[in-house]
Amino acid sequence: MVNQELIDFIKKSKETGQTDEQIKSTLLAKGWQEIDIDESFKSADATQNYSDILYSKTEDRESVASKSRNTSKKMLIIVVMVLVAGLGATAYFLIQSDKINFVPINKSEQIQTESAKLATIPDAKEKKFYPRAIQIQNEEPTLFQFDKEGKRVFWYAQDSSGKRLVIINNEKSKPYDEISRIIFSPDGQKFAYKAKLNGKEFIIVNGQEGKGYDSVGSPIFSPDSQKIAYRVSLDKKWRIVVNDKEGKPYDLIEEDSFIFSPDSQKIGYRAIQVGGGLKYFIVVNNQEGKLFDDVWGFIFSPDSKRFAYMANQNNKEFVITDGQESKAYDKLGNIVFSLDSQNFAYAAKQADKWSVIVNNREVKLYDTIGSLQFSPDSQKLAYVARQNEKEFLVINGEEHRSLIYKPYDYVYFSGFSPDSQKFAYSATRGGKMVAVVNDTEISKSYDYFMNNFKIYFSPDGKRFAFVARNGPELSAQYFAVIDSHEIGPYSNNFNFYGIMDAPPLFSPDSSRVVFRAQRQGKYFIVENEQEDKAYDYVYPPIFSKDGRNIAYMAKQGLKKTVVVNGVESKIYDDIDRNSLSFSEDGKKIMYGVEDGKEFWWIVEQVTESGTSAEVNQAQTPTDWQIYKNEKQMFNIQYPKDWQINEQFNRVEFRIFDKPNYYNFSILISDNPSKADSQAAAKAWLEEFKKTTPQFPISYSKEGEILVGNVKGYRYQGVNIGVVGEPSIDMVFISKPENNKIYQIQFPIDDPQPSLKIIDPKENYKKAYSMLNSLNFLTK
Repeated sequence: MVNQELIDFIKKSKETGQTDEQIKSTLLAKGWQEIDIDESFKSADATQNYSDILYSKTEDRESVASKSRNTSKKMLIIVVMVLVAGLGATAYFLIQSDKINFVPINKSEQIQTESAKLATIPDAKEKKFYPRAIQIQNEEPTLFQFDKEGKRVFWYAQDSSGKRLVIINNEKSKPYDEISRIIFSPDGQKFAYKAKLNGKEFIIVNGQEGKGYDSVGSPIFSPDSQKIAYRVSLDKKWRIVVNDKEGKPYDLIEEDSFIFSPDSQKIGYRAIQVGGGLKYFIVVNNQEGKLFDDVWGFIFSPDSKRFAYMANQNNKEFVITDGQESKAYDKLGNIVFSLDSQNFAYAAKQADKWSVIVNNREVKLYDTIGSLQFSPDSQKLAYVARQNEKEFLVINGEEHRSLIYKPYDYVYFSGFSPDSQKFAYSATRGGKMVAVVNDTEISKSYDYFMNNFKIYFSPDGKRFAFVARNGPELSAQYFAVIDSHEIGPYSNNFNFYGIMDAPPLFSPDSSRVVFRAQRQGKYFIVENEQEDKAYDYVYPPIFSKDGRNIAYMAKQGLKKTVVVNGVESKIYDDIDRNSLSFSEDGKKIMYGVEDGKEFWWIVEQVTESGTSAEVNQAQTPTDWQIYKNEKQMFNIQYPKDWQINEQFNRVEFRIFDKPNYYNFSILISDNPSKADSQAAAKAWLEEFKKTTPQFPISYSKEGEILVGNVKGYRYQGVNIGVVGEPSIDMVFISKPENNKIYQIQFPIDDPQPSLKIIDPKENYKKAYSMLNSLNFLTK
C-alpha cells in the first residue's frame, strides 16, 4: 500500500541524485515490502516536493519563491541532510571527535576561567638537583600535587646536598632530611606533611613548622577541617597532639588507631600499657576506658553521640557500647551502626554457632554469619547466613531462600539500593556465579565476578551493573553487565592495573554508565556500548555533578591528555590525575599539568562536546586550502580533496567523487531583528515545527558553542523522523556587525550506509576542524 513516509523518502533521495535502484535497494534492506515500495514510487511525483518544504524554513518564503527551482532544490538538499536524524549516533561521534578551539564565553570571568601558571622548574644549571620525581619514603614516586582549588602547586624536590623540600608556587620550604606526601583538609584550605631533620620529626601545617619530636605519625584532619591530629613520641612516651595541644602520655599509641567523630568534637584512639604485661584500652576525649587483653574496631555512631569497640579478656570477647560491656562470646564480628544511630549490630560466636546481636539481643543461630549491613533508611538489617553447607540472605530475621532455584553454595551481599527498596547479591551454584536482585536472578552464569563479587546500584536505585569474567584468568574474556544486558567481551592485562577490575560508574542522575575496558593492549572508555578512542592507558573517569559531562585522563606514550566529552585537551608531559575535577555547576573542568618546565593549573570552559580553552586548538592540517568569501565576510579552511559549490547565499563543501552529497555547508541569511545566536536558532526551530508539522523534528542536545571568538548555538543529532536520513549537527552564529546569521550544518552519519557515501567518523572530525578554522572578517 502507499505510504507517505516512503513517498517522502523517495522524493528526497531522488533530489540528492540517487537512482531508483539505489533507493529501492536501501528500502528493501530496511525491511520494507517491495509492493509498498513500488506503489509509493508511483505516487511520489504527485506529492509536494520534500526539499521545497525544508527549504522554506531556512529563508523568507517570498525570497524562496523568487528563486529558480533548480537553485532551490540544491539548497534544500543540504538542509535535508542537515536535518536528518538518529539520536543515538551523536554520542558515538562526540566520543570520536577531535579537539575544538573554543574560547571562554564570558571575559568578565577571566580570573575563574583562564588557566594560571603556578610554578617554573629551576633553570638548567640547577635542574639536576630537582629530579622530575623523587621517592617519598616508601610511597609512589611523586611529581606534584595541587590544592583542591587549584591555587597552589606543591612540588617535591631535592637540593644539591640531598635535602628534601616542598616548593609551593615557586617558594621553597625549609630543607629536610625526609618529607612525606602532603595531605589536605576536607575544605581544601589547609595542607600538612611530615618532615625529619637532624633526628627530629615535625608536622608542617600551611607552611608553619610545629614542635620537633623524636617521632611523629601521619596527621589527619577533622571532618570540619578545623583540627589536625597526629601521634608523637617524646621521652619514650607517646601522645596524641590535636592543634598543637599534647594529650596524656602513654607507653604506646598505635599508628592509624585514632579517629575524629563525624561532628569533629571528639577523638578516640587505642592506647597500650606496657608495665605489668601488655594491656589495651580506648581513650575518648582524654577519658580512659577499661583495661583489656586487647581492644580493636573502635567506631563512632553517625550522629557522634555513641561509640563502640570490641575487647578480649581471658580469651573471651565483648562489645563495649557507650562504656557498657556485652555478654562474653568466643568470637565477634565487626560492629555496625544504623545511619540514624538508633541501632547497632554485630555477629557473635558461641561454641560452634553464630548469632546476630541487635542492640544486645540475640537472634537465630546459624553455622556462620557475615556481611552485616543496615539499609540507608535504617529500617532493615541484612546479613548472609550459612546452614547445612548452603548460604542465603537474611533481612530483618526473614530468610530469603529461593523457591525457584536450587540453593546457593555461597552468597556475597552487595548491599541495598540508595532508596532502600532493593537489595543485590552475587551467588555461586556448582562453580558458576549469578547476579541476584530482590531474590530474582537477573544474569546468566559466569565463572567469576570482579570487584569482590559486587553488584553496583545507580544513585536512583533503578539500575545496576557489574563486571564478570569467563575462562581462565590469564586468557579470560570480560563483560560489563548493565541492567542485565551484557557488553563485551574484553580482555585484561594482569601485568598492569586490571582495567576490568574497576567497577562501572553511574552518572549522578543515573542516566549514564561508563566503564573502562581493554582489548589488544589498548585501553578505552565505553558508554552505551560505544568505545571511545583507545590509548596506552586511561584513568578512572569522573562525571560533573549534573551528570551531563564526563572527563578522564589518558596516556599515550610518555604524554598525557584530558578527555572531556570525547574531546582531547592539549598534550602535556604530565597531569595530576587527583586534581581533575568539575566545578560545582559542571561548566568548568580543572586539572594540574606539567608543560615543559612549567606547572599550570588549567581551567577550561566545558561544552557538551569538549572544552573551550585556547590550548585545545584542533590542529588544522597544513595542506588544507582556504576559502574566502568577502561578500559574506568569512574565510574557512577545507580539505584539499573537497570541492566547493556556491549557490546564492549557501556554500557547500563536497568530496569530488560524491558530488550529490555535501559534507559541510554554510547558509547565510539576513538578521534584521539582530537576534543573537540562541534566539536565531530557537526561531528557526519554531518556524520549522510550525510550517512542517508532518515532519516531527528532534535533537539529542543543544547548547552554546564558541566559534571564531563568537558565541553560537548548536543543535546536535537533529532528526526529522524520516527513514534513511542521517543525523546532523547544526550551528547558528549571529554576527551583528553585518546583520547576518550563519547556519552551519554537516551530517554525522552516512546517508547511504550500504553505499558508503561518507565516512561518518572522518567527516565529523574534518567538519569540526573546519568549524575551528572559521574566521569572520571585518570591514
